[in-house]
Amino acid sequence: MCSYQVIKQLGQGGFAIVSLIQFSDGTFAARKEFHPNQGQVLSQQEIEHIKDRFKREVITLTEIDHPNVVKVLRSEIHLDPPAYIMPVADSTLGDDLAFVKAQPLSIRIKILMDIFAGLEAIHDLSIYHRDLKPQNILKFGNDYAISDFGLISLDKSQVSVLTQTGMYMGSDRYTAPEITSELKFSSRASDIYSVGCILHDLTTTGSGARVPCNQIKDPTNPYEGILQICTRSEKNDRFQSVKDLREAVISIVMNESEQPVVGSNQEKILSILKSQNVYDLTFVNDFINLLETNPLSDSQNILINLDSEILEKLVKINDTNMVSRLCGIYAKWIYSYSFDFAMCDVLASRLDSFWIINDPEVRSNVLLGLLIMGASHNRWYVEQKFVSRIKNCDDNTARRFVLESAVRRREVISAINHLPKSINFNRSELPPLIQQGFAKHGI
Repeated sequence: MCSYQVIKQLGQGGFAIVSLIQFSDGTFAARKEFHPNQGQVLSQQEIEHIKDRFKREVITLTEIDHPNVVKVLRSEIHLDPPAYIMPVADSTLGDDLAFVKAQPLSIRIKILMDIFAGLEAIHDLSIYHRDLKPQNILKFGNDYAISDFGLISLDKSQVSVLTQTGMYMGSDRYTAPEITSELKFSSRASDIYSVGCILHDLTTTGSGARVPCNQIKDPTNPYEGILQICTRSEKNDRFQSVKDLREAVISIVMNESEQPVVGSNQEKILSILKSQNVYDLTFVNDFINLLETNPLSDSQNILINLDSEILEKLVKINDTNMVSRLCGIYAKWIYSYSFDFAMCDVLASRLDSFWIINDPEVRSNVLLGLLIMGASHNRWYVEQKFVSRIKNCDDNTARRFVLESAVRRREVISAINHLPKSINFNRSELPPLIQQGFAKHGI
């Protein structure tokens, strides 16, 4: 990357100054430089400790390649003070909040799904953000990405010096109560608390006022139940994963037209699936037979209501053949229909529940569903799930995926050719067996 000059300061936070820079080729970027801007006086030992964490976290973030996490373009941690370079955002969610709140719910939920996708990618690496707020959600075009990682924590890392200072709580309208004095108590649930506050910002019809570090109460908000779970004082009583929170949000988004008709056979089946913890194999076989013998369009209202909890119970039945049949139906439904962005992310997560079954047919159907739906909807979260799975798939799954792709040749060619433009993933990154198989079948 070429040399650059600093144009102006864009802002500063608790640990850094952000400046606009211009490279010699005329392009612009943002440079974030370590600088403790706390109101209190810090000892040299504390400053050096925080600086070391800044460096270590930049190294970690350099390895994250996700569209909903702001990319580190260049690491400059060898300098003193250390710094890194990232893309220049159009705005922050904090800047946009008043405008966004006036937009249709579908747009607001799409923003939330962007945040969920980025946060899930971070949590998958056992990293916690700990300062998630609208000002740290940056906008690039029509999409949002999580930024400002000066406070992120690596799981099980030592933060004793930092926790003594208790200096991070300038964002306490979004900060979980357990980390207001002891950062070592940060967890996925701490970030869930913060996301709950952002969900409140995006969905409330009131002023948006709330008591810091308290459970949110907003009786006129259809998401109040979710908000209350997100912001419970006891972290173990909150949603424990982004996946669970995403499912809860989509359950409110879904409208009545997507529910089975009251008293119908579909409603009875769905009631059994929801209420029972262990399924009778005869019942499951009859259910799958019903799906196989009816057009997908007739099964839409039941398929869309098979949430992660139901699918995880179905996947655990002691019959791989039944699970494989169900996965094939579910994957075909996913890549044959159109969904809004929010639903795409949820369905991708649900389909991924089948991956636990170590069976080439099951896994190839998961891959096919993720690939075609992700590319046809241009949904980064879904495409990233496909990439993460296919890069690490076993040889038998790779061979079966090639065969299934040959059957769906037109859709697969279109989807594979879309990935470089969407998430910068190229054919050359596919496992060698798949590259060879694609070449053989003209894919």
